[in-house]
Amino acid sequence: MRHVRLLVVALGLSLAVPAEAATYSRDQASWYIGFAIGGGATWTRPYFEDAVEGSLEFQLEAGAVVLPGLLVGGEFDLSMSDTMAIGIGAAAGAALGSDEPIDIAPRLFFGPMVTWYPVADLGFHLKGGMGVCTTAFFPNSDSQAGFDLRTGLGWEFQIFESFNLGLEVQHGFEFYMLGWSDEVLGFLTMAWY
Repeated sequence: MRHVRLLVVALGLSLAVPAEAATYSRDQASWYIGFAIGGGATWTRPYFEDAVEGSLEFQLEAGAVVLPGLLVGGEFDLSMSDTMAIGIGAAAGAALGSDEPIDIAPRLFFGPMVTWYPVADLGFHLKGGMGVCTTAFFPNSDSQAGFDLRTGLGWEFQIFESFNLGLEVQHGFEFYMLGWSDEVLGFLTMAWY
């Protein structure tokens, strides 16, 4: 009976001692690489005021883990209008009777990006950066270069030791010589540390 009591006391003490907190892989890493896929809406001038274009977005991001809660890297985005994403193109828009200009040129973005985790163990993060971008405002027009101011927020969950999965929302505001674009995008993100 005494052995049973000692076993119960030992078991109770082992449960009472808090377990060591799980450490996230970015706490021990010096680099990261991430991919994302998502979509959203784009408002572009000089289109008509009510013209909103859906888009499919692919993203690649890589950089250094400066501190456990601070990442500095570069981001490359490829955004395609929904007509291009499903392979229809401008001809289908014309065949359907649409007389609005259709942006069939992909929009590109590249620039430095800073990601900050205010509470490192939670996975919630804020990000921001500014880079260069290109687009064509009309189907047969030349590509225009500009600047893109990008902000975002998201939540990341550690799935495996070095692999995180998350959700992120980004806002991009693009300035061009002939106009501007305003994007709101949602992503499913994957990151390796």
